[in-house]
Amino acid sequence: MTDATGSAPDIGSVLRQARIRRGQSLEVVSQQTRIPKKMLEALESNRFDEFPAVVYLRGFLKNYCDHLDIEFDPLWQQIDPKTAKPGPADTDGAPAAAKHEPAPQASDARAQEHADAADGPSAAQLLPFLLIGGLLVSGIGVWLLNSRKPAPPEPVVAPPQPPREIAPMQAPKEMALRIVARQDSWMQLQTDGVLRFQGRAPAGLSLDWKAMDAFVLRTKDPSALSVFLDGKEVPLTDALKNSAGDYKIVRP
Repeated sequence: MTDATGSAPDIGSVLRQARIRRGQSLEVVSQQTRIPKKMLEALESNRFDEFPAVVYLRGFLKNYCDHLDIEFDPLWQQIDPKTAKPGPADTDGAPAAAKHEPAPQASDARAQEHADAADGPSAAQLLPFLLIGGLLVSGIGVWLLNSRKPAPPEPVVAPPQPPREIAPMQAPKEMALRIVARQDSWMQLQTDGVLRFQGRAPAGLSLDWKAMDAFVLRTKDPSALSVFLDGKEVPLTDALKNSAGDYKIVRP
């Protein structure tokens, strides 16, 4: 598939950069989105011909964009420009020609006058009676409004005051964790029991996460990583290890 200029669209780099910014490997994305890993690799490599049908390509790309929080329509229009939404039409069609009724004949006009006279009094004859009736109704309405006594105002009840001894409780604040890879290393991180990252972390990579309860870090080489909790460096010592050998990082 090519775009309007005849060159193959390069949306794979957009997807790959968005995934790296989130600090996720292809294995983690495949677990969370249910998209096969080979399909994710095909999307990031612009190998769109590997999909059995366009409907599979569109569905997998839409799911991947939703997971990465990026817009789907601009990327899909690079693959299939025919799906661009058309603008408003220049013209909506000429208005239908007005229908001209033939002028009534003189005999028809006289017949209509006789029919109107037979129907009863005209609106001009009924106008004085309508005015008198309207004045009577208005007068009755004003009298009814004036005869009603206003309801007494409701007493204002002050809201109950909390006891002075009880201080307002503050919601617990999220913990912020930053991991900086000083060397190439493999790592796995869970936040509050949810897998967030698993794979190789290249040297110089800096990733941030947040959690309410705890972070669990697994690494083969702790010296290759620098860990900061709420801005303070946390040494990866044996005192932080749990029964599985992972480092459990929480507030002291």
